[in-house]
Amino acid sequence: METQNENLKDQYYSTRSILLASTLLSLKFYLSGVDFQFEGENNRPVAYFLFEKNNDLNDAIGKYHRYALAIEPHAFNMSMRSIREMIANEYKKPQ
Repeated sequence: METQNENLKDQYYSTRSILLASTLLSLKFYLSGVDFQFEGENNRPVAYFLFEKNNDLNDAIGKYHRYALAIEPHAFNMSMRSIREMIANEYKKPQ
């Protein structure tokens, strides 16, 4: 039987790179959410950005890693700001 975590892995692409997440958001891919995991010796929170998997997303990620993308600078800057605000808002939510 498949666990919920395995099902999410099949459905979503997850990255902790804010640069990649900002690039994908600039390319109009929908950011499904931010998941925090506590890592390291100090048990600090690390944000993971979730995007629904599809062929276009896989293609964009491949181009990102091959330095084959051109992003409009203003769109990238606005995406970065949005993601940083999302991180702050999600992390500060009352539990």
